[in-house]
Amino acid sequence: MKLLFRRVNLYICTSDTLLVSKLQVSIMLNIYKLPKLPKSSKRLILAISEYGSLTQKQLIAKVKMPAKTVRYALKKLTEENLIVSQHNLEDMRSMFYNLNPDIDFGIMDQHIQDARILVEAEVA
Repeated sequence: MKLLFRRVNLYICTSDTLLVSKLQVSIMLNIYKLPKLPKSSKRLILAISEYGSLTQKQLIAKVKMPAKTVRYALKKLTEENLIVSQHNLEDMRSMFYNLNPDIDFGIMDQHIQDARILVEAEVA
C-alpha cells in the first residue's frame, strides 16, 4: 500500500484567551495512491468485476486479448495484490481469478471505474 505524506497547517483556538496559534504539523494521512496499471490489467479488473471468478482461458475469451498479454496482466494484478487466485477443483491445471476481498471497497471501486472509463474510451 502506498501512502502519501502531507504537511498540514493546524490552527488552534483557545476559548479562554481567544488566541489563535498556528502549528505546522507533519501527519500521515491515509490517502491511498492507485498504482499505475497497464491497460490490459484494467480490462481484466473490469471483466472479473462483471463476471466474477474466471479462469485464464475464460478471461482471454471475455477480453479478446492474446494469452501472453493476459498472463502479463494477471502477473501485474497479483503483484499489486488486487486479485487472488485459487485452484479450479474440476481441473487442477487451471486457476480461478477473483478480486481481492481484503482490498478496501473504495479503492477497488476506483480501479473498476478507471477501467470502465478506459474501455468506454476505446469503444468510442
